[in-house]
Amino acid sequence: MILDKPLVYSKAKDRPIIITALAVRAGWLLTLDGTDFQGKLGREIYGMKLATPGGFLLEQRTQGAL
Repeated sequence: MILDKPLVYSKAKDRPIIITALAVRAGWLLTLDGTDFQGKLGREIYGMKLATPGGFLLEQRTQGAL
């Protein structure tokens, strides 16, 4: 994973969550807080996908993983 652009994210309470998930090279960050995460960051950041648990399961089913 190459962090080729700065992470600018205004929600101080959520910043450690994103940084930790990136540090452990998580493939997905699942959250029910769609407004603060997906609403501000989109569906992906530095190759890590952001989704609700339901959205994750739907994508896994679509890909044939479930």
